[in-house]
Amino acid sequence: MIRWCAAVVLTVTLGACVQVLGIKDAERDPLRAKPASESAATNPAAAVCKNYCNLVMDACQGKLQQYATPEVCLAVCNMFDKGEPGAMSGNTANCRLTKVTAVKNSGEVADLATCAAAGPGGNGTCGSECEAYCALLQKACSADFHDFANDLAGCQTKCKAFPVVGVFEQSIRGGDSLECRLYHVTSAVLDAIHCGHAIGASICVKGGDENTGAGGSGAGGGGAGGAGGK
Repeated sequence: MIRWCAAVVLTVTLGACVQVLGIKDAERDPLRAKPASESAATNPAAAVCKNYCNLVMDACQGKLQQYATPEVCLAVCNMFDKGEPGAMSGNTANCRLTKVTAVKNSGEVADLATCAAAGPGGNGTCGSECEAYCALLQKACSADFHDFANDLAGCQTKCKAFPVVGVFEQSIRGGDSLECRLYHVTSAVLDAIHCGHAIGASICVKGGDENTGAGGSGAGGGGAGGAGGK
């Protein structure tokens, strides 16, 4: 009887220790504490965006850069429709992943047109800039979107009237242009202060300057430049 009681006590004690150790291990290793569904390895959509942002931030740098930070890239990518793997067209994350993967696999240096196609605007390949701009504006800046347009079709009609100053890259942050608005709508995904700029309330206006927040009558804004598939 004494031996049986001792065995029961030992079993209960060991079970409790295993439970405590399991909790501590989970605290030390966050992946153990999360359901498998939250891991990029088991979530295809998360894996697409993680892979895409790693590649596009690496391949498109300097004057080719498409996103201000990797965090902005991931947040924007999560708003895209994912689309089909290997897609060569359409305003989707997989189309953009296809474009930037091809550049990386070729071993060639990316050019601006390719980076812009893989970037948020799609450059007329992975959707048009107006298609991407309006989709992101609707999701990231809902109130401003409805002040600007009744629906996506109305937004794209207004968007096509914006001046285009060149192929999109993320350093175009002031002045009256579609590129400026596209930069600010991507930034608005993480910081709503950019929503007003994205619809041209300030900064993305003639003479606008992101550094001062000014927008007025100075020179700047629309000019001749590359098309990006409005």
